[in-house]
Amino acid sequence: MGIWSLWWRRKGIIWENVNWSTIEVVRRAVQTLEDWRQACAKDKPAAARQQNSVGLHRRKPVTGSLKCNIEAALFKDDNSFGCGICMCDDEQGVMVEARSAWFRGTPTPTQ
Repeated sequence: MGIWSLWWRRKGIIWENVNWSTIEVVRRAVQTLEDWRQACAKDKPAAARQQNSVGLHRRKPVTGSLKCNIEAALFKDDNSFGCGICMCDDEQGVMVEARSAWFRGTPTPTQ
């Protein structure tokens, strides 16, 4: 979920001219993970699952394929940047693989 939060921060910087703090990015990652867990809970009644999934925008990939998301975030104040990738299967939306990396430096968003 950290990868999603990195994407959110990057989008804010590039498109909205908002530079979210590292603490806010971590808070959002934790909240997103909790939202995801609730949306995936199989032991809850259907009505509870539907209520918890409001605002979630995940779409199932085509059967037999994987969904891959790649993003990066720049942390100008820390002179660093991070990137990540996550892949989910098409059957259950279960994460198959996730990787992230963090580097020193501040490349431009187009790099």
